[in-house]
Amino acid sequence: MNVTTDDSGSYLCSATNIWGTTSSSVQLRVYTALKFIEKPPSTVIVNANETLRLACTAKSDLLPTISWLFNGGPSLNQGTTIDASQDLIILSAKFDDGGNYTCSATNSLSSIHTNVAVFVKYPETCNKVKTDISVMSGDYVIDPDGVQGENPFAVYCNMSDKGGVGVTVVGHDSENRTLVNGSEGAGSYQLDIHYIGATFSQLKGLTEASKSCEQFIKFECRSALLSKNDHGYWLSRDGEKMTYWGGAIYGNRCACGMNNSCADRQWPCNCDKNDQIWREDGGLLTNKSHLPVSQLRFGDTGDADEEGYHTLGKLKCYGIN
Repeated sequence: MNVTTDDSGSYLCSATNIWGTTSSSVQLRVYTALKFIEKPPSTVIVNANETLRLACTAKSDLLPTISWLFNGGPSLNQGTTIDASQDLIILSAKFDDGGNYTCSATNSLSSIHTNVAVFVKYPETCNKVKTDISVMSGDYVIDPDGVQGENPFAVYCNMSDKGGVGVTVVGHDSENRTLVNGSEGAGSYQLDIHYIGATFSQLKGLTEASKSCEQFIKFECRSALLSKNDHGYWLSRDGEKMTYWGGAIYGNRCACGMNNSCADRQWPCNCDKNDQIWREDGGLLTNKSHLPVSQLRFGDTGDADEEGYHTLGKLKCYGIN
């Protein structure tokens, strides 16, 4: 019972009766149990582009060997190596390096295992990129809602705009000034907006992590109504119908209606004048809980003398919430 190394040795069992004696011997060798003397913690968070070293060593009388698995398989990502001490090293950590790593120690008698979950942390916004990584404008990867939220995604960081705070910029596929005609019914013209490299869920995380967000929107019109009878509107990131336009606050219609400067003051938008003169309504949308715009809708452009142009800018977010 309670075997120790002191129990190692030669043991003899003898059996005797009236006819004689017989015996059998056995050589017992007791080895110390295989155990870890250094192992990584169960969870590790590493900043993107940094180097991570995971140490794992074991000890026993029988020389153990160390091996590593990544997400249950023997293949490690490019840029991940095992050094002479059997430590696992992740060079310039990236999102794909996040996962479950297993260190196994094995000798001729037994095997033991320890697991570590690695999370790769990217800066939340371009503000953090400027603070922690670089002051140069360019393309970077961010992760607004942290290591266990949505996946990181690529954005453009403008390090000179807004006084140099580090503005996060996300473009989309419909930034060009675009003609609207041939759509008479209210909201019958429909254009879905697809943002480059990011889902609406990811962009929601960006707006929530930022103090302020904005998106430029403009509608140029000739004999085309905008707010009257909801001929023109847009959808929020959650698909909610929005009838206010750039420069106006939620609950109003257009900027000119807020300062009583519209072309026809009985209506809250310039385009509601509905005459043959080219007019426009536009400005910045700044209610970040509605941004970014997911769809544009227009109408009253079905006749030959009715037309419009829409322009929708990039989503821009800045500051730390």
